[in-house]
Formats: sequence, structure tokens, C-alpha cells
Amino acid sequence: MPKPIENMVWQRLSIDGSRKAVIRKWKNKENQDQQFIEVWNSNGKIVNVNLTERKEHGKVNDNDGEFGSFEWSPCSRYLLFIAEEKRPESMSFFKKVTDESKTDVKRGHEHDYIEDWGEQLVDKSKPVVCIFDTEQSEVKIVKTEQDISCGQAIWISSDQLAFIGWPNDPYRVGLVYCHNRSNALYSFTRSTGAIDVLYSQNTSVKSPRLTLDGKNILLLETAAFGPHQQCTRLIKVNIESKQVSTIVDTVENTRSACTFPGIYCLSMPRRCFSHDGATLFFSTIWGTHQVPVSVDLASGEVRRLAHDGCWDVLDVHNHLLLASHSSPNEPESVVVCDLGKTHGAEWVSLESPDICLESIQWDVIRLTPEDPLPAPADDQSESVRDVLSRFKYAVKAPGVHSADLDHVDIELLVLRPTGLTAPYPLIIFPHGGPHATFLAAFGLYLPLLCEAGFGIVQVNYRGSLGFGKKGVESLPGHIGRMDVDDVMTALAYCIDEKIGDPDRLACFGGSHGGFLVAHMIGQFPNVFKACIARNPVINIASMVGSTDIPDWCVTEAGRDFSFGECPKPDLYEQMWRVSPIQYIDRIKTPTLIMLGDGDRRVPPKQGMELYRALRSRSAPCRLVVYKGNCHPLTEVDAEADAFVNICMWITENMK
Repeated sequence: MPKPIENMVWQRLSIDGSRKAVIRKWKNKENQDQQFIEVWNSNGKIVNVNLTERKEHGKVNDNDGEFGSFEWSPCSRYLLFIAEEKRPESMSFFKKVTDESKTDVKRGHEHDYIEDWGEQLVDKSKPVVCIFDTEQSEVKIVKTEQDISCGQAIWISSDQLAFIGWPNDPYRVGLVYCHNRSNALYSFTRSTGAIDVLYSQNTSVKSPRLTLDGKNILLLETAAFGPHQQCTRLIKVNIESKQVSTIVDTVENTRSACTFPGIYCLSMPRRCFSHDGATLFFSTIWGTHQVPVSVDLASGEVRRLAHDGCWDVLDVHNHLLLASHSSPNEPESVVVCDLGKTHGAEWVSLESPDICLESIQWDVIRLTPEDPLPAPADDQSESVRDVLSRFKYAVKAPGVHSADLDHVDIELLVLRPTGLTAPYPLIIFPHGGPHATFLAAFGLYLPLLCEAGFGIVQVNYRGSLGFGKKGVESLPGHIGRMDVDDVMTALAYCIDEKIGDPDRLACFGGSHGGFLVAHMIGQFPNVFKACIARNPVINIASMVGSTDIPDWCVTEAGRDFSFGECPKPDLYEQMWRVSPIQYIDRIKTPTLIMLGDGDRRVPPKQGMELYRALRSRSAPCRLVVYKGNCHPLTEVDAEADAFVNICMWITENMK
């Protein structure tokens, strides 16, 4: 009988299926972390090596989504993985050396600062590519002349591999959620030790995939710096000639919800090609949906394979495509599609029965906001309807094409409790980023809030992904105004359509969404009965020196970022003028602030700044700090506690 593998970091089958490799972790008798590499065949375990004891490298990287890799060579002899580079041992000037054989000890360096790659990557400083020979039980470290951090490695052949390298100079900035970091594609030949640069254009590339003929590497490419997530190009790099060609270019804007908006994909599946290698499959954001698409590698034609909901392509093998699917009222399930059928994609669920929450109804609404946007009113006594009457829009039906490509649309994901009569007490929920998207996917909070009797509106404002390159680039320099007004336009639509009760409104957001709800209760102090801000950006001017993404502060304020430039008074003023802290004297909405004490992205001092400012003005507020949590607040106890507190805060303040 098969046995579960505990404490597993990685597992991978060889290409011929004859071997399985595992990296797992254990605690030794001294409670120290140990990492082992194991190789199994049909007869049992044939290799077991303690990588920690050998001290040839540091900790092996897990599947962190940025650096981590674990792959068999085509000949099923070698394994590549990513690990931290071995650091010289450091020791105090005043400590006696007991082992005279230690010649690499650096005295007086035990307190040196070690840079890392920021939020959720605090244990990653300088990852290197490692090759493990399963026959000799030896590890070879790929050494580069360049000072780079390596990751996303793949085999080209059993003697050659490729990997992405991020420069460590002049200093590291946050990498999670930031796919605009300049890097390059390198190759390494095992037999000669030669390293070559395959592609370097001062851009950001990710997700390298070797074509089935072994001649080309496909990459997803975006511009370096600027918005942290952007519309992506699909490019092909010839390994021998280094010639580069574009398969799918960026898309400036879209005329309708049916028009291809460009590629917005974090990573392509490990196996992503049709059996003949002519077609590529992956998932991409398309408005409020994430859908599977196929790309003809010869023509660049993109074909949408499914529509509503959130689809994630998991694997492609022979004629079968495996994916997961969910929607706001359907939990995630595994589905399969036979690509060999000529009449189109037909999806079959591998799970039975399918679960659908009949008590929740959802819709996606597309709006075109009217420009110019209204200026914030100085009158703090305006009624809710008076405030919302200033926000004008046009409703765009599915398939209706815009004649004017200068306009960028927004979309609303609306959830309603079917057992109750509208208008509902309404929670409006802008996403973080700001260059991200609320997807029509199943989540924990929204169905529960809907079951509790609330209507929910998630807003994909201008600057969101999945609406064309122009949409992303329209927001930097206009945050605190354009995005706020788009959210208020969405709210105006919900009140006009009698989805929400204007006397029972709440707002809820995290990160840049927290930035927006803080703006909203400051600019429109009479509209909301309750506000929840999770790890909110409150004052960009005070955040720029402490966040792991100082470039975000500069870019979103409307300036170009440079590593060597120190902010001057005019930049500090510009960052302050787009921040919600400027409206602090107007805020009177009861505000629940939720922080993670380990947040490197939006440091907890941001939420603390809001808390202290509200307390000093006797404004109703509460601060909750979750220890051991970083930016997303996703530890189980934190998520559970946060949900209950959110429900209670909104319910009590809507009475």
C-alpha cells in the first residue's frame, strides 16, 4: 500500500516514470531543521542523502512561485533544484576558534545585514542552481560571474539547462506580486561549466518553457519597473541563434468584454503543449474571469476555451487538458477536456456531485465611467444619494463594442443572497494591488457574508488587469482619485438598481484596497456605516522608506523610480497628496483596522498611523494585530478570527 510522505517540500516523477524524487524536511534530536533528498524506484528507496549535513549549499527553496524548481533531467540521472548559496561562517572577535580546520570563518561579521527578497521571501537572499547526480550522490553548484539570484530553472537537455537570474545590485526589492523586476535568461552546460546569456533586454521575463522540439524557449515578458503587474508578451527565444520573436503581443485596449484583452498570466503549466507541440495552453485573466486559452504557436492566434468563472490549467498530456474551475457559488472542482474532439472544448467534471450554493446569485456588470470625474465635495453634510448622484456611467451589455478606445471600462462582481429581498445591506470591496483583479472565483469570506444576509460588490476599477494595457497604465499618478471614483461609480450603480440599501453601506479592503476605503470614508464621510481596512496603505510619504517595494510608492504617485534617487520634498509632497491621511479630519465612520505584524509589503506602522490619528480625534476605531502573519493575513487562526470580527463590526455599526 502507498504510504503518505510527511514534511514533503518537493516530489517529482522522472520523465520515463521509473523514478520518483522527494525533498523533505525533518527535525533532528537538537530540534534543528534537516533536509533530505530521496530517490525511489519500484523496489523502494535507492538514494537518501542529508543535504543539510553536507553543507554544500543552504536551505533548498520550496515552491515559492518565484525561485523554486525541482526537475529531472531527460536521462533520469540528474536532478536540479534551487537552494540558498552557502555563506561563510561568521564569528565574534571575542570567541575562540575550537576547530582549527575551519579556514573560511569571518570574524566580526556575525551582525552583518543580509538582504532578502522581501514579503513572503524573507529566507531567500541569493538562490543558486544545484545539480544532484543520483548515481554518485554528488551536488554541483552552478557558479555565475554575475551577482544574481537564480530561479525557475528547466532542463534543455541532459547536459544543458536554462534559468532566470535577477541582479542583486544595487539592492534587492520585493519580488512577490511584482513581475516587473529586471532579469535575464541564462543557460548552463553541465559538462563544460559554461554559462551563456540567452536573453537580456532590461525587461522582466518569467515562466520559461522548452518547446517540444527542444529548439526554443517560450517566455512571458513585461517591461521592467512601472506597474508591478502588466499586460504580458509571449516571446520565443531560439537557443542556438538567440533570435527572439513575438508570438502574442500586448493589447492596448478592448472594445468589449468578448475581445481578447492581452495576456495576464503568472505562470504557465509545466506541461503546456499539445501532443504535436503546435499549440500552447495556459490560463489568463479576461476581465473579471480567468479562462483557459490556446495559442497557435505559428500564427499567434488566441482562442478562448471556456467562459464564466475562474479556470486554472493544471496539466496538458496527449489529448487531455486538466484544469480546476470555480465560481462565486461553486467551490473548486477538477475538470478535464478532450482536445482531440473537433467540435470544440467539452469539459467533464471528475468530481461528483458538483456543489452549487443555490442561496447565492452572482453577476458581472460592465460599466463605462463618465469623464471628467467629479471633484470631491467640501460639503460634509451631503446625503448618500446626493453624493452618488454625481457619479455618471453607461452600462455596457456583453458583446457591445465601444467606438472609442480611449475609454477604459470597469467591471463589478455582484453577489446577492437569493433568500432575501433587495435592497440588501451592502459591502463594497475594492481589490488591492492596485494592478490586480477580483476574479469570479470561490472564496471563503464572500459566500459566508452573503449567507449572513449581505450583498457584496467587488470592483475591478481602472488599473485592474484583464482590460488591456491602457487600462493598467491609466492609473499611476491618479490613485486616490480615479480608482476611488470608479468604486463610488460602482456603488452608485448598485443604489440606482436597488441592489444596495443607501442607509446600510459598508466598505472593506486590504492593501491598496485598504488605501481606497480609507480614502472613501475621508472623501465621503456620510456614506458608510462601517469600514474594514486590512494592512492598509495610509501615507505613501511615510511608507516609502520602510516598505520592500519603494518603487511602488514612487510609480503610483506618478513619478519614475530610480534606485539611486533619494526622495526630495516635492516627491514627499506628491506622495502625501495622493494618500488618504490628508482626509483624516473628515473621517467619522467606525473603522476596524487589521494588521499582520510580519508584513514587509505595507509595514504595520501604516495602520498604526491611521489608528493613532483616529484616536487623537475621538473617531470610533479598533486595531487588531495578528502575530506571525504577513501581508495576506492567511494563517488559519487569523482568517477565522478576522471573519467573525468583520461580521460583528459591520452588523453592530449598521444598526
